[in-house]
This record gives sequence, structure tokens and C-alpha cells, in this order.
Amino acid sequence: MTLLAPASLAMLALAFWKRSLFYGLAVINAIMLTKIAWSFYYGSDSGRALLPPALVGVAMCGAVMLYVAHRMRGKARS
Repeated sequence: MTLLAPASLAMLALAFWKRSLFYGLAVINAIMLTKIAWSFYYGSDSGRALLPPALVGVAMCGAVMLYVAHRMRGKARS
């Protein structure tokens, strides 16, 4: 369990090193789901307090990533 955070960050770095937006978003979503599951497992009902900020955060992160990817593709065509 100790290596879960460094391993997930290494997977995220590898996904973006390969310039794969799809795998980057998949890893971010997997990290979020693992964090929520961990909170429910160890915090029972208090894990619900983490749910809204985690969902808002992952939605914002995904939106920013898609926006930046769209802008970069637009500059490449020019």
C-alpha cells in the first residue's frame, strides 16, 4: 500500500510522456476512484465528505486537459 501513490504518479507521468491524453485521463480517474474507495473503507460514512470535492476536482482537471489539448491541436494546424 505504501507504493500506491508513487506508482500511480509514475503511471501518470508515463501516460503523458507518451502524449496519451486518453490514458492520462484514465489514470487520473483511477486515482480519484481509489482515493474515494480508500476513504469509504477507512472512514465509513465520513468518506462521503470527500466525494463532492473529488468529483469537482476531477471534472475540472479533465476539462482543463481537454481545453489545452484542443488549443495545442489548433496551433499545430496553423
